[in-house]
Amino acid sequence: MSSMKKIVLIDDDVVFLDLTSRYLRKNDFETVAFESWEKAKEYLIHAPTDIILVDLYLPSINGIQIIHQIREFNTEVPILMITAHSSIQTAIDAVKAGAADYIQKPCENSEILFKIQKAMEGVQKEQEIKSLKQTLKDQYSFQNLVTRDDEMKKVFSLCQTAVDLDVILMISGETGTGKEVLAKTIHMAGARAQFPFVVFNCAAINENLIESELFGHRKGAFTGATADRAG
Repeated sequence: MSSMKKIVLIDDDVVFLDLTSRYLRKNDFETVAFESWEKAKEYLIHAPTDIILVDLYLPSINGIQIIHQIREFNTEVPILMITAHSSIQTAIDAVKAGAADYIQKPCENSEILFKIQKAMEGVQKEQEIKSLKQTLKDQYSFQNLVTRDDEMKKVFSLCQTAVDLDVILMISGETGTGKEVLAKTIHMAGARAQFPFVVFNCAAINENLIESELFGHRKGAFTGATADRAG
C-alpha cells in the first residue's frame, strides 16, 4: 500500500482486539482499538479513519444503531460488522443498513484482511467514479461553451434557464453545429446529472426497429423475437 491506512476496532472481546490489532499492524495498518462504543465514538468524531471494524453486539447498543450514529458524522467510511454464528441474520440486516460487509467469528486473520482489502477497494472505486463524473461535468459545462455570435449567446442563456425546469427540450440545427454537446451540457448541469445520458441516433436505425429499440418487446411479438428485450 502507498500509505498506511488507519483501522478502528471496536469489540468488548479484549483477546480478539489484541490478536487482530497485532496481525493488522504486521500487514502495514495503523490500528486503534476500543472496548466500548462511547469511547470509540468520541475518537471517531475528531479523528480521520479509513475503515471501522465493530462488534455487532456491544453493551447497551447494537450494530444497526452504531451504523446510524456513525453516518451522522461520517457518511463514507466503510464499516465491517463482527458477528457470532447466532447473529448472521442481524449482520445481514446491518449490511442492508450500510455496512460494507460482515466478519463471522471465529475467523482466520487472513479472512479479516481479505474483507478489509475488499472494502478499501470498494471505496477506491467509488472515489474513481466520483472523479470521473466530476471530470465529465467539468467537460460539459456552460463555461466551456464559447461563442462570438449573439444569437448563440441567447441560445446558451435560454438553455441555462431551462436546466432547472422539468420539461422536454428539442434542439434543432444543421449537422455539426453542436446539438449533442449542448444537450449533454444541459443534462450535466441539471438535476438528472447522476443518471446516464443516452444518445439514440434514429437515422441509423431501421424505422421498423425503432419502436423495439426504444421500448423493448416481448418474445414472439414479431418474427425473430426469440426472447423478451428491454428498451
